[in-house]
Amino acid sequence: MSRVMSREASPLSERALLGMALVVIAGTVWSLQGLLIRLMDGADPWQILLIRGIGMVFATLPVLFLFGKGSAFSQFRLAGWRGLAAGAAVGMSGIFFVVAVSYTTVANTVFMVGAGPFFAAFLGRIVLGEAVRRETWIAMALSLCGVLLMVMDGLEAGRLAGSIIALFSPLCFAVYSVILRSASDVDMNPTAVYKGAFEIMAAGLVVVAAWKIASAAGSMGSGGAYAFMSLKDMGISFALGLLLGLGVLIFTFGARSLTPAEMTMGSLTELVLSPIWVWLIVHERPDITTLIGGAIIVFAIVFQATTGMRRSRPPIVP
Repeated sequence: MSRVMSREASPLSERALLGMALVVIAGTVWSLQGLLIRLMDGADPWQILLIRGIGMVFATLPVLFLFGKGSAFSQFRLAGWRGLAAGAAVGMSGIFFVVAVSYTTVANTVFMVGAGPFFAAFLGRIVLGEAVRRETWIAMALSLCGVLLMVMDGLEAGRLAGSIIALFSPLCFAVYSVILRSASDVDMNPTAVYKGAFEIMAAGLVVVAAWKIASAAGSMGSGGAYAFMSLKDMGISFALGLLLGLGVLIFTFGARSLTPAEMTMGSLTELVLSPIWVWLIVHERPDITTLIGGAIIVFAIVFQATTGMRRSRPPIVP
């Protein structure tokens, strides 16, 4: 009996694999942020957010003009309220991360970020009615175990407030992912501009308020010191914005063919590669548990991608 393969499902499978590859690339681009921050002289996190936001806007507006054939306004109009909401959500994700590390350890915060795929899966199920495959649950559990291994030496108890704040970072990113999924037929590139603008407003308010509070207390020197940022740090922060903007654009494009859980898990490459870049460039060798945990996350992502391809393959019919 001869067998032929139906080709109807093949394009969907290829798009899903391309989408996963793109969100992995986006996570890889974002992972360079840790190295760049490590090279700074010591700027305040809110100052970094402010200049980074400016860099994001400068990096993404030309792309909108290009795709909008000279008119960026058309891109914003097509994205509508969902583009604004997605930009606000991903912007708040970054802000909550910055606030969280002020109240708890970076390890605690990163571990909470590892829960992002679970938030995305639940929200995708509730809001969009999308079922989560068994293989995806397995991959998410593996990735969370990998994140735990990476940060276990730095986890600390007794910092409940910081941990609660940290949870809002992956939750907001999950909201961002769900919005992107709901608008898979819409060009959501303006999201990156909205994120940059949101960070500029939020961080700008904090920086100005901190300077005024210090000045009002009779500490003009302290106020000036807080407001001062070296040219080196400003340049690096601006480069961070360029990288983040590029990553958001790539992520937005890849997200069109993935579920919220899949796109969020694919971006975990940011956590895996960040310590690797620091190791290679600054020669700060990560712990063996960090390397093992990163390998587990990579395996989980590959497992998710390959099982998704197998699922999407067309059936063999007589």
